[in-house]
Amino acid sequence: MPDAPHAIRLEAFRTRPLHWIVVHHLLSADLMRELASAIVEAASAGKLGLHDLFEDIEPAGPPTTASWFIAARATEAPFTDFLSRFVTTIVWRGDDPPSPPPDEIDEREAEWVRDLISAFELSSAGMDATPNHLDGQGSDPINDAKMALVAARRSTDGGEAEIGGPPALLRALFVKHVGDLDADVDDWKGALAHYSTAERLLTDETGWEDAVRTTRDILVQSIAMATWHVSGPDAAAPLLEALVERSGLETAPLATLNARFDLMNATMARGSFSTVWPDRRAADYLAPLVIHSHNLDNAMTYASVGQFRQAHRWFWATLRRQTALGGTVVSWATKAHYGRSIVDELETLLGRQSLPGQFALAVRMLVESGRTELVEKTDWSELLVETYVDDAVLDELFAIVGRSPGTALKRALAATALRREWLLALPTDRKGLAHRMLADLAEEARTGAHTGMASTNTGGLALRALKAVGRERPEFRTLAGPEVVAMLDGILANRSAITISEAVEAAEQFIDGLDPQSAKALCKIVIDLVGRLPQEAAWPVTRAATRLLGSAGATRLARDDVAFRRERSVALVKLALNSAQENTGLLYLLRDVDPSVVEGQIDGQGLAAIVDGIRRRAVEPSSSAATGAIHALLVAPRVAGSDGIADALRGMDLILRSAAGKLSSPSLRDGYEVLLLLARHGDAIAEDLGSPPWFAEQTRALIEPLRDMWLAAASRPLIFAGFAIPPLSVPNRVTVHNWTFATLAFAKWLGVLAELAPALDAAASNLALAEGMSVARAMQGPAAAAIDAAAVTKERADTFYAALGERLAGIGPRTDDDAATDVGVLLDRSMELGPRGEDAALLLAAWRLGVRRDPDGQAVAAYTAKLRNDPKLRLSVSPLLSRVLAEAE
Repeated sequence: MPDAPHAIRLEAFRTRPLHWIVVHHLLSADLMRELASAIVEAASAGKLGLHDLFEDIEPAGPPTTASWFIAARATEAPFTDFLSRFVTTIVWRGDDPPSPPPDEIDEREAEWVRDLISAFELSSAGMDATPNHLDGQGSDPINDAKMALVAARRSTDGGEAEIGGPPALLRALFVKHVGDLDADVDDWKGALAHYSTAERLLTDETGWEDAVRTTRDILVQSIAMATWHVSGPDAAAPLLEALVERSGLETAPLATLNARFDLMNATMARGSFSTVWPDRRAADYLAPLVIHSHNLDNAMTYASVGQFRQAHRWFWATLRRQTALGGTVVSWATKAHYGRSIVDELETLLGRQSLPGQFALAVRMLVESGRTELVEKTDWSELLVETYVDDAVLDELFAIVGRSPGTALKRALAATALRREWLLALPTDRKGLAHRMLADLAEEARTGAHTGMASTNTGGLALRALKAVGRERPEFRTLAGPEVVAMLDGILANRSAITISEAVEAAEQFIDGLDPQSAKALCKIVIDLVGRLPQEAAWPVTRAATRLLGSAGATRLARDDVAFRRERSVALVKLALNSAQENTGLLYLLRDVDPSVVEGQIDGQGLAAIVDGIRRRAVEPSSSAATGAIHALLVAPRVAGSDGIADALRGMDLILRSAAGKLSSPSLRDGYEVLLLLARHGDAIAEDLGSPPWFAEQTRALIEPLRDMWLAAASRPLIFAGFAIPPLSVPNRVTVHNWTFATLAFAKWLGVLAELAPALDAAASNLALAEGMSVARAMQGPAAAAIDAAAVTKERADTFYAALGERLAGIGPRTDDDAATDVGVLLDRSMELGPRGEDAALLLAAWRLGVRRDPDGQAVAAYTAKLRNDPKLRLSVSPLLSRVLAEAE
């Protein structure tokens, strides 16, 4: 029948599919299925039906409580695949639009793809992203949908007639959607106005009766929500009471299921809830044999607020049901979150309860999950690791990995991540445990898989773990010499170039702390590797080998062993010559290696060609390699010659001037290194060149573009953000600090601080730059007879404490009145900003100089109270504080 309800709705969906997509999240499952069917038929010009894309179970029972289940069929045509993914995305309800198909579709299909994605994005866009005018972009249908939203915004002023044609439900849903957008930005008065308008727009129409009743109930509850925010629970409760009283699971199931919980809380909030108030909340038993009905919502909610007993009850309840239904992957995720929650609870109980069984359960859950990323995101404090991690735990870790051969790779990855996290937090004196874990990591790196794929890369993850531990826990480097040597030797025997370079990088993190025998063995392995490298070797291996052989540990070994020194020098020169990327390293080597080693591998003409290449890169500000080339030329002025040094200074000038242009040089990010080099070694460079007047002139000529760079930064601080995808929205604080520090050092060397001060002040007035600059200016400021008390009182904590060591070192052993005054200024500020561990040195200086403070002073009393509440600082700082206060005269 042409006027059957289903046919009426299907025609409405076919007529305006994009409009309905904008409000699809407000449709019941049966309407969503009808909309999906209309989309597929309309987009394919009738060639496809929903059944061509999916097997599905049609929604059954009351529309408001029905569910829709789909399973995608195999598809081949790109456009058909897109339609399948589009419908699936809607069903997933994650608001992540599907990517468009490749180019092998015709223009008509391409227009549908653009319109469907635009409508989907419009559905999930916030108030600031929804259109407020017709931008003329896109097809007429999508622009009509945009204009409908614009009209819906104006609906509270009587503009609802412009929203579009029938049915009235569509107009009401658009206005409801705008009210939701108001609520998203906390404009509850606007939301209430739009919800009320939407309720007024609803009228009964043939074919839409169930949907109108459902939407009316939703609007009443939305009006109550907005009323609660505008006028409080007393005003909202009667609205909810009326909705609940006229509802029932047979007549109005949605109100029964959705509104009763809000009513209970509104009643409690207005103080009328009693212990005998009947709990009339509804409950649902959602498809208990469908795995995804068992989610972590309740468990994660309880865990997030520290209600661990309830959280763990829900984790276990969910996990046992997922396991019962054979849910492999979802049970892994539950185990990971369950384990993390147990760790969080144990952290709160430290010092009060010891629960090794619970820690063992947490470890088992984390390893069985195989979720490395969640293991790494877990908080492992030093005290927690000290309390619970021992040899028995490591034994059990090994056993858990071996209990499931089919998931051994995933478990091994999680176990490796655990060892890494525990080593990073392990107390320094637990050297036996540290050695065992390092040995395990080295063995896993040597024998494990190096696939490059996160799910199977057991050896690669172990290498990265070793690298992190070697870098962040240098005190553990001495423990694993033979193991690191065996690891590197084994990997070099039968692994790819990328894996070898990663292994050398990991070994380089350890070499400075190894015993001489192990350190030399590492170097010998790498020297042998370099000897076998062909010309123009792959740069990852070249760069990693250069860093290891150029390390401080390798340099120390070379001092006392002539044969080794020459072997190392030959290898380093070969590495520098093998790759244009490393040619700059040759100029650094010329300062340290035997000249005959260089002469044996390259003649004067070849060296000149290399220098010419470095000079060309130095004056290419569009390259990120310019800074490195400039730095290399300045390091070896005798090799670079006057022309090379002139090119270096010209390249620096170009980098600085790029800051004022539309596109700054990528070398600006680390260009400060050149200024620091000039500040520290400029006089020596000039001496090597014979102190020509032009060198002084060209270095001073950098002041003008340097000043202009800071003036540009005042209005465009993102010149210090660096390149990133997506672009960064704030400058890099470390880069800002380094540029400030280098600028001040350079200006001090030239004696031009006063010339640059106004530009620095202008930049510092921009809040995005102020903090990074303030630390450097406090540390590198001009010498003064006394500390500037006015400046110190304005410094934030990070700035004050970053400069404290420099200031105390400047006061040094002095005992004069000026020294006492300076310490008093610093002490007063620390009373306001502390307590911090750094205060110990300041309090000791104050005690030595006889600086005393009234214990009843407001700042001192507040400092003392905060110190009492800090169990760690209280023991270490209080004795020194008492000397400054108790002996006050």
